[in-house]
Amino acid sequence: MKINFERTGGFAGIKQAVSLDLDSLSVEDSSALQKLIKDADLFNMPVPDTQPAARDGFQYTITIMWENEERILRVSDGSIPNGLLPLLNDLSLRARANRR
Repeated sequence: MKINFERTGGFAGIKQAVSLDLDSLSVEDSSALQKLIKDADLFNMPVPDTQPAARDGFQYTITIMWENEERILRVSDGSIPNGLLPLLNDLSLRARANRR
């Protein structure tokens, strides 16, 4: 499974991104991400109504490639489904660490 994550917007307009191949992560990291993806039910989640981001708000794009499926989900701060929030938080932290 591969994950591409991007967060754009915000006050400073700083882009944060990270690409992950779960096969190259530790077993613990891979398992934790798979659980977050499963809990968010990304492959069955209806595409949220993407509202324009609030001024200085963030926009998120998550692309997950697994077997022969690809799911691209775009949300903004005003349209994040509750089940997606833990995954967004985790990926945001990984993207921030990736910038260092």
